[in-house]
Amino acid sequence: MPGIVVILLLVAFFAGIALVWVGLRGRKLNDHPVCTWCRFDLEGVYPEVVTCPECGAGLKREKAIRIGVRKRLPALVLMGAVFAAIPVAPIAAIGYALLTGTNVDSYKPLGVLLWEAKHSDATRLDALAGEIETRMMANKLDPAQYQRVIESTLAMQKDTSRTWTEAWGDLIERAKLDGALKPEQEKRFASQAAVLEIQTRPTVHAGEVMPVRIKLKEARIGSSTAIECAVRVKNVSIDGQTAAWDIAEQGVDPFFGSSFFKDGSAATFSLNGSKASGPRVVFMGGGGGLGSPSGELVVQVPENVATGIRPLELELTSSASGQSQGLQGITIVNGQIKRIGGDSSTADTPMTIASTVRVVDPTEPLARAIPADEGTEKKLAEALRPDSLTIGSSLVQSLFLTERGMQDTARSGAASVQFDTDSLPAPIACDVYCRAGGREWKLGELHSGTRDREGGNGFTSVFRSMASITINGKTVTRSSSSDGTEREVEGTWKGEDEDRVDIILRPSADVAAGTLDLESYYGGEIVLKDVPVVRDGSAMVDPFQGMQQFRRELERAVRPQRPSVPKNRPRKEPGEQPL
Repeated sequence: MPGIVVILLLVAFFAGIALVWVGLRGRKLNDHPVCTWCRFDLEGVYPEVVTCPECGAGLKREKAIRIGVRKRLPALVLMGAVFAAIPVAPIAAIGYALLTGTNVDSYKPLGVLLWEAKHSDATRLDALAGEIETRMMANKLDPAQYQRVIESTLAMQKDTSRTWTEAWGDLIERAKLDGALKPEQEKRFASQAAVLEIQTRPTVHAGEVMPVRIKLKEARIGSSTAIECAVRVKNVSIDGQTAAWDIAEQGVDPFFGSSFFKDGSAATFSLNGSKASGPRVVFMGGGGGLGSPSGELVVQVPENVATGIRPLELELTSSASGQSQGLQGITIVNGQIKRIGGDSSTADTPMTIASTVRVVDPTEPLARAIPADEGTEKKLAEALRPDSLTIGSSLVQSLFLTERGMQDTARSGAASVQFDTDSLPAPIACDVYCRAGGREWKLGELHSGTRDREGGNGFTSVFRSMASITINGKTVTRSSSSDGTEREVEGTWKGEDEDRVDIILRPSADVAAGTLDLESYYGGEIVLKDVPVVRDGSAMVDPFQGMQQFRRELERAVRPQRPSVPKNRPRKEPGEQPL
């Protein structure tokens, strides 16, 4: 029973006692002297007599006389008695349960259990759900009561201000096994499972771009639930004005091109209960394509937004499924490529999530440069120094490269280098440059800010590349990286046959401003000399020659087919009219 209920019962008990006392004492009618013992009115008698004419009590004793005749109030006495009597049974039951260990919940009506659930903490919620599930399994609920439990549970799941525990999600799973859960109720449960929120930078500039992350705040599921929730962005607005946006790191899908996954999800979350297989909550990535693991958006702040704290709203649609949507197959139907598998059990559900951003004056920097000093620079150089720079794509990446991409890779090579950003003495945000063979070029960007994902599946983590997103003529280049503290920067190798390279990290306010949380960064240049260059020979040749043939077959399948001429139809000579 919730603590507040116990307190209310005790308050009602003592309030009842107080009402009984006030009712018995009565209402004062006048200021006559009265015998304390028998309440006889001594007006006109006292103080001439020394004993009460009614009861004979001595009137000269201390407190023998009180002033005012009082009239008892029977209605108040009755009300007080009722108030005092009502809590007696529950308080006695609580005391009995504490002394004997008896489960009092088993004697409570279902309505009382559901009412208590609205005012209980997590521990008490688990106990209440356990009692209700026991009644479910013992077939002690009639169909109407069963539906009342389901509807109450779905209402609790929807109200994010109320505490949620997996035990209540288990009631839905139990109802599904018993055949009591209606299809529309199952869809409601799935669509309400993921509670989302927005994460963005503390400060932004009007007219510039900023990162916005769609983040999973809470998973309101059962212990055996396994749901995937795909989120698609429909509109972004700041201070009521529509803002241009794009999915970060989406770029062009390396296999299907730029349009196949155009309507892909911005983020997909895999929600697994404590008893379900797999991690509890996994961020699966977004963008819809295998090469788009990020769930972060790039949003351009409208130029005419005034400074100050402004509302940010994302209009989304979400769909949930109990089957995997992460890796989908393909097939060709009537000359069109179709995705198969992972059919959602819920239709797209519109939703809006809101937050705020603080728009500051353009002269105010979004991130502060930490003054350079020799000691910090030395520690950063030691911590960030990579083992090597690798030239060439992995085998799996080669599988999805176009024929032109294969030729480009063999000619110039894709260069990648990994940095460990764990336990740095200062935050960093910098452009990464390479210097080799008398040439210097930009490889990518690197920062130590919060990662743009909370997890990943084994497949999407393979594909990490640098992508450029252009919004209204403004181009933002983003380099992705592996999860955790390992950050991978990728670009093009231009050092020809050099076997060593100098890697230069130059501080960049723009890179810091493009992160979710960096408000300061080290302001000095860091030079990492003589980093070994490793060439991945497996990527210099195409080990999947049949893949190119498969691609050509796909292109031929989706290419519009010209109508064929029947073999028995005479060829039309020039100048002849059609038959």
